[in-house]
Amino acid sequence: MILPLSVNDTVVVDGSDDALAAGSTHPDALATWLSAGAHVWSLPGLHAKVVLLEDADGARTAIVGSANISDRSNSQLIEAVVTTDDHDCCQSISDELDRWVGMADPVDVAWLQHARTLYREPKPPRRAGGRRRGTRLDRKAPLWVGMSAPVAEPLSPAAEAEYKHVVQNDGRRAEVEWWQLNDGDEGVVVPGHNVILVSNPSDREEPVGQATAWGPAKVVRVVPGSEQHRPVAILVRDPELARYRFSHVRATIAGTGTAIDWERPLDVRAAAALYRMWSASDAGHGE
Repeated sequence: MILPLSVNDTVVVDGSDDALAAGSTHPDALATWLSAGAHVWSLPGLHAKVVLLEDADGARTAIVGSANISDRSNSQLIEAVVTTDDHDCCQSISDELDRWVGMADPVDVAWLQHARTLYREPKPPRRAGGRRRGTRLDRKAPLWVGMSAPVAEPLSPAAEAEYKHVVQNDGRRAEVEWWQLNDGDEGVVVPGHNVILVSNPSDREEPVGQATAWGPAKVVRVVPGSEQHRPVAILVRDPELARYRFSHVRATIAGTGTAIDWERPLDVRAAAALYRMWSASDAGHGE
């Protein structure tokens, strides 16, 4: 359970008929809290997200933010909270919680029986534009074709920390990888740019035609290099995108009358052609 409660803890939720029918409040979660000895209250129309903690010495900490107590808030949505131990702020929140309890109905066995007749599982949210959050590309941004390094060099501590941070935030819904840049490229490749990364396991100036070209990815971080490490771009990509052979990518670019320049973004015509290729419903050329 995301929020475990115990004896004498107090929780106030929106247990209205509408909230139950929409799947916003789960009777089983409330039943678990009751079984643990917590005091559970239902206040229809409650939309606030507030937590007030108090330790054994009476010190209090308040948490106020946008997050619901739900798996979706925990793993899918971008949320923000503020924590404070300011005495006056915590006291104001404590007073408001007492006021909500005074307005609320107690949740008991009879309430739960009624709630279970109304509860419906929530419908999964639709993904706008068919793309996962965090991987939506700005097609007006520069699009690069880049090569993976023949031998993956170890990341710098700063790049490793950035990579882990992105994985923590986006790894459940996106592929996260890094692209090792040439020295000085951290001022050329910037967050918001897009990259088609091509596998290059051998030390060649250009990958072989059978090399895998991964779908367009978005640059979300660029970590500067150092004397020991090259600069690194952290990328996120929709894992549902098809993969193509590099020969097909190269031919698509050539069909626009342009060519790949590994040191510069693609011509806008070539970029548009590649976006169309990856957007096409027929991915017959993909792997």
